[in-house]
Amino acid sequence: MDNRIYEYAINSMNDRMNHYDPTSNDICRMLITGDKTLVSVCEEKSDKMKVFLNNINLKTELRKPTFYKELLQALELNPDEYILEPSDEFIEDRSYNCRHTLEFVCNKDIYTKIYSDIKINEVHRGENDFRLEPNFGDIMYCVYEDDRVVAMSYYRPNHDKFEGTYAMQVSTRKEFRNKGYGKAVANAATADVCNKDGLALWVCQVENHVSIKIAENLGYIFLGGEIRIMK
Repeated sequence: MDNRIYEYAINSMNDRMNHYDPTSNDICRMLITGDKTLVSVCEEKSDKMKVFLNNINLKTELRKPTFYKELLQALELNPDEYILEPSDEFIEDRSYNCRHTLEFVCNKDIYTKIYSDIKINEVHRGENDFRLEPNFGDIMYCVYEDDRVVAMSYYRPNHDKFEGTYAMQVSTRKEFRNKGYGKAVANAATADVCNKDGLALWVCQVENHVSIKIAENLGYIFLGGEIRIMK
């Protein structure tokens, strides 16, 4: 593993552990980043968790969209009583008590450039269609149709001990999906980060197969993930 990726993984794990709230309403929490793993579980389920973990490869199983149901069954909880937080739209007045994300990372050595005929427009801070808060970068990579933005990608630079890492964002309007727009704008934003010799960080919900495929097509490698099941 690249030294900077390893350093990010260590800092990320330490940061999340330092912000862990033991009084939270978590039934269990699993976090993998790089070769580091954190597992916490409420005391009454600890024995069942140990048995479950002894019979699986956690880093492999964590990538499965059905993993949270298997985990719930192992803890003798009813999967029908738990709702996985969606990758797209939240339903009003619905409580989501399970979160499951995956994280990928890319740098200039593993980035795979995608060639496309799709026109990418750079929208800079101060221009009419620019809409990012000051803590984000100064460029939005966009696709236009009928004079409006239908897909965009951008990033948020991280600071302090995470200096040189960039949290990637990609969004495509529903009615314009499956045209390659998301991949095209993500390619442009990732290339920008790699040209800075930075680390591009890609996080998505476990069931968001399209997002995962885009990341992997661009050369991103799987770094880890997190699942939280709450009371």
